[in-house]
Amino acid sequence: MFIFISGASRSGKSEFAENICGELAADNRKIYLATAQVYDEDMRRRVERHRAMRKNKNFITLEKTHNLHEIFDLINKDDNILLECLPNLAANELFIDESIKDLNFVKAKIFNEILELNFIAKNLIVVSDDIFSDGIIYDGMTENYIKLLGELHCLIAAQSDKAIECASGLAYYFK
Repeated sequence: MFIFISGASRSGKSEFAENICGELAADNRKIYLATAQVYDEDMRRRVERHRAMRKNKNFITLEKTHNLHEIFDLINKDDNILLECLPNLAANELFIDESIKDLNFVKAKIFNEILELNFIAKNLIVVSDDIFSDGIIYDGMTENYIKLLGELHCLIAAQSDKAIECASGLAYYFK
């Protein structure tokens, strides 16, 4: 099963995704694929909050901020993967190497690695943020990042078995 979950910050999407992963996993491994880079105190607090949320849920945590293909050999066919979260992964891939300016290259890399994870594992849940509604006009680099994330949302939602949006702690199924 391939599930895509999106929603605004603090919408309940992470807890919802963890619960789905637990339901799907039965007695198989649950892998929390963390993509965040801890670069300041606020991010450290957010990471700690997420760790506390899943403390007693028996997740194996793999931290991989970019180049997901490097962990493919650690994944088994019965594994259930929760990838948290797509915006961090997209930012890490886009900004890791300042010489890469080709959004299509970065988009294809991320999308193909996610499809490969879905192929390898029993279940894959991808969590993402809805950052598209604030109405602010950003600099070119940020606009490119938002465009990349939006295009990834469309591609992943189209390929997923279920596409879900969380808002105010409620889940809305689009697919």
